[in-house]
Amino acid sequence: MSSVGDALQEAFSIVLSRVLYRAALPLLLALVAVPAVAQDPPVPAPADTCTTGRIGYVYIDNASIFDINDPDIDKRFLKAYRLANALHIRTKTWVIRRELLFGPGTCFDRFLLDETERLLRANSYLSEVDIYEISQADGTYNVVVDTRDEWSTRVDVRLNTSSGLSVDGVRVSEDNLFGTGQSLGVFYVSRDVTRDYGISYFAPQLLGTRWDLTSAVGKTRAGTLVHQEVAYPFVGEVSHWAGRQSFRRDEQFFDYIATDDPTLRGAHVLMPIREEAFDLAVLRRIGMST
Repeated sequence: MSSVGDALQEAFSIVLSRVLYRAALPLLLALVAVPAVAQDPPVPAPADTCTTGRIGYVYIDNASIFDINDPDIDKRFLKAYRLANALHIRTKTWVIRRELLFGPGTCFDRFLLDETERLLRANSYLSEVDIYEISQADGTYNVVVDTRDEWSTRVDVRLNTSSGLSVDGVRVSEDNLFGTGQSLGVFYVSRDVTRDYGISYFAPQLLGTRWDLTSAVGKTRAGTLVHQEVAYPFVGEVSHWAGRQSFRRDEQFFDYIATDDPTLRGAHVLMPIREEAFDLAVLRRIGMST
C-alpha cells in the first residue's frame, strides 16, 4: 500500500508542477493585463456614533521619484531627475487607496492612520509615506495621504572571484509594474553544477482581495522549478486571521564525488535530485492591539 501511495503522490506532484509550469506564462500575462478589482471601501459608521468626529474626504497625493520644486534639490542633476521622473510610471492612486484602513464617512481614528502608514511603508516601491489629518469647521476631518515613489527597477549581478572574475547570476526585476504594485522579474544562475533560469511574479492583493500571490517558474539543468504561494497576511494590528498555501518543486543535480583522489578526472558524478514541498497554514491572532 505504501508503494501505491508513494506512486500516486509522485504522479500528483508531477502533474501539478507541469500544469503550473505550462500555464504560468499565460496566467502571468493575464493577471498583468486584467484591471484591478477595487476592494470594498471601509463602511461608513452609523450616524451619531463617532465621538472623535468623521472623516469627510481622503486626498491621495502620489508623487513621482524626485521633487523638482524642492529648493534643496541639487540643481546640477536637475536634468537627470527630470529624466528619471519621465521614465518612471507613477504608482496608481487605486494602489495606494486599497491599503487604506479608513475612508470617507468612517470615524476618525489616529491608530488606523498610523497602521495604514506602516502598511504603505512596507512596499519597496514607496520611499516616503506621510498621513495626516486636517480638522474642519464642521467637526469632520480631511485626511491627506502623501506618498513618494522609489525607483523600482532592480538589477542584481552576482560575481564570483574565487577563480578569476566570473558572473554567477543575474536578476532583473520591476517591483512596480506599470504603477500597479506588482513585481515581474527574470533570473539566471550559473554556479558549480547549477544552471537555472526563469521568471518570477508577485501580485499583492490579487484581484482586489487581501491575498498575495508569489510565483516562479523556470528551467534547471536537471529539469524544472516551480514555486507557487498564496498568502493572506495579518493586516496591520487590526486583523484576526492569516493564512498561507504554498507548493514548491525543484529538480537539481547533486555533485557526488566518487573518489578521494582529486587528480582523477571524471570522479564527479551528477546525481539528479528532486525537492518537493507543500504546506497549508491558518493563523489566529490573540491579544492584538486595538
